[in-house]
Amino acid sequence: MIVRVSDRDPEQLRYLGELGLYPGVAVVVLDKLPFEGPLRIGTDDAEHIIGRPLAAAVRVTGHAPVADPQPTRRRRTD
Repeated sequence: MIVRVSDRDPEQLRYLGELGLYPGVAVVVLDKLPFEGPLRIGTDDAEHIIGRPLAAAVRVTGHAPVADPQPTRRRRTD
């Protein structure tokens, strides 16, 4: 859950608000692209792709696990 959003940059704060990313909103990291690439995150009603510098402006509680977008299927071995 988001607990704080940096207010150092008003334009950035406005943009995060337009995305619905503000304190009290539950988020999950759906995918992290390698080499400092962007994050794909989800809320109850939307998905967003945000860069890591923007993500750094958002503080969350606890551990935000990466969701498994495509669980692997186990093959039967009998």
